[in-house]
Amino acid sequence: MPAGNTQIRWLGDKFLREFRDTIIVRMVKLGEESVDSIRHEISVMAPPHSAAGEPPHKITGELSDGMHSEVREEGGDVVLKIGSTAGHTVALELGTRKMAARPFLLPWLYEVAGKKAKKSLRRKWILKIN
Repeated sequence: MPAGNTQIRWLGDKFLREFRDTIIVRMVKLGEESVDSIRHEISVMAPPHSAAGEPPHKITGELSDGMHSEVREEGGDVVLKIGSTAGHTVALELGTRKMAARPFLLPWLYEVAGKKAKKSLRRKWILKIN
C-alpha cells in the first residue's frame, strides 16, 4: 500500500454475529432467573386462596412445575418466551367471568420492561397468549 493511504475494513458482520450471540446468552440467563423469581412469587401455599389481583397461591404445584422459558429466533428477532404448561395459566393471569385475575406473568414483564412500557403493553397487546 503506498504511503499516505488509509485502509478501512468493515468488520460489522462479525461484530453483529458476536453481539447477537451475547444477547442470546443474556436472554437465556434472564429467562432462567425470571422463572425462578416467578416460581418464588407463586410459592405461597393455600389456604387461604390469593386475593384478586395478587399472584395465585399454590394448591397443586402444577403452575409452578410447568414454568419454563425459551429463547429462539423468529423472523430475525431474538425472542424470550416465559410461561407455564398448566392448563389454567391464562385463566389465572387474565381472570374469567367468574374469577378475578391473579396475575403473575404481567407483573414480571412490567418489572423487566419498565414502568413506561406498562401502558404501551396494555394498549398494544404485544403479549401473545397461546
